[in-house]
Amino acid sequence: TAQPFDFETKSTYPISVTVTDGNSLAFSKSFTITVVDINEPPTDITLSLNTIDENAGIGTTIGTLSTTDPDAGSNTFTYSVNDTTNFLVDGATLKSNAVFNYEAVPSYTITITSTDSGSQSYSKDFTISINNLPEAPTDISLSASTVNENMEVGTVVGTFTTTYTDSSVFSYVVDDTTNFSIVGNNLKSAQQFDFETKNSFPISVTVTDGNSLTFSKSFTVTVVDINEPPTDITLSLNTIDENASIGTTIGTLSTTDPDAASNTFTYTVSDTTNFQIDGATLKSNAVFNYEAVSSYTITITSTDTGSLSYSKEFTISVNNLPEAPTDISLSASTVNENMEVGTVVGSFTTTYTDSSVFTYEVDDTTNFSIVGNHLKSAQQFDFETKSSYPVSVTVTDGNSLTYSKSFTVTVVDINEPPTDITLSLNTIDENASIGTTIGTLSTTDPDAASNTFTYAVSDTTNFQIDGATLKSNAVFNYE
Repeated sequence: TAQPFDFETKSTYPISVTVTDGNSLAFSKSFTITVVDINEPPTDITLSLNTIDENAGIGTTIGTLSTTDPDAGSNTFTYSVNDTTNFLVDGATLKSNAVFNYEAVPSYTITITSTDSGSQSYSKDFTISINNLPEAPTDISLSASTVNENMEVGTVVGTFTTTYTDSSVFSYVVDDTTNFSIVGNNLKSAQQFDFETKNSFPISVTVTDGNSLTFSKSFTVTVVDINEPPTDITLSLNTIDENASIGTTIGTLSTTDPDAASNTFTYTVSDTTNFQIDGATLKSNAVFNYEAVSSYTITITSTDTGSLSYSKEFTISVNNLPEAPTDISLSASTVNENMEVGTVVGSFTTTYTDSSVFTYEVDDTTNFSIVGNHLKSAQQFDFETKSSYPVSVTVTDGNSLTYSKSFTVTVVDINEPPTDITLSLNTIDENASIGTTIGTLSTTDPDAASNTFTYAVSDTTNFQIDGATLKSNAVFNYE
């Protein structure tokens, strides 16, 4: 050979050979010299692209591998990479085997080996650069997520802090603009919250960085229950009947309070002379008289468990009930004996509060009758037979209410004439001396028990009376 042959450059050489002998005679012949292909190792490796974006998913294609080899036309190549933690080779494609973070490692130096079908190989170092991409914020924190109820609009709930990689310029947006606003990095209330109406608000906050990349996070803002004073007191009933006994229930008290569900209430009344409170019940502490005082204005105070209170005035009306008469008087309670039937004993007068219309009844209708308001006799009374009569009189007013009272009607003793005279003996012996007792006189008289009697005789010539004794005043001769 006059030079080294390269199969891949030229695989055959046609030649003509001439032989000349000693007699200068020549002969020519053609030959073909064939270059035998000997497997040679690869000489280079190329990678179509050597960069990858940070945060790209595992299996992302970095670039395509190709091998320079004198025997490339008759060879196939197998590729391998030394850093299998972060990279992998799929056929002739270099891919990621990890998610790269520019801020952590901006580039990787790897060795790729290409091995041909004859087991000849070639290795080459490559630098894979990680592309630094703008990265969205990764978290939002809120310094406080509670707010007291009843705080004024614009109260700061808390301050936002953003976890970021690239841009440190942030703007915040909240989805619930009815209830919240964001000024700078401060979350503020957009209304006055009421725990009893709603005690928590779910919100979503989105932060946008200087690269216009966003991150959203949900928060729950909790409204803190602050004890609030009662706002009203109601009384189920504000009337009571006059004459009702002490301790009669007037009505039930209840309190309106934003914190009613978590509170208990204690009640007091200003006028303890006439009223008392038992738990949540207003009761009487006196017996009321409509005619004296028809209504009372009182102040009731409700105090919650947090010592906050509310006071309210109530007017308690006393119901005017029909009241029975309270007394009966009789103008006279004596009647003379022997008076005719229908004699007026006396007139009734009734002490009353309401109705002035009266009817009277007497229990002893045998001896008495009532006409209008007059008590009359129903028979002729005799003192000596019965000197007094107990009666019960009932008055009924226009409201059908009654009152009864006992009276004693006294029969007045009137002096009556004697009705008879008796003489114990009506004989005397003749010749008996003057002054001889004939008999004793006695008188029958309705008033005998209360009377004494004086006797007189018509014939004073022959008779005389000495006290109650009839005596002779002459000497009698039978013949």
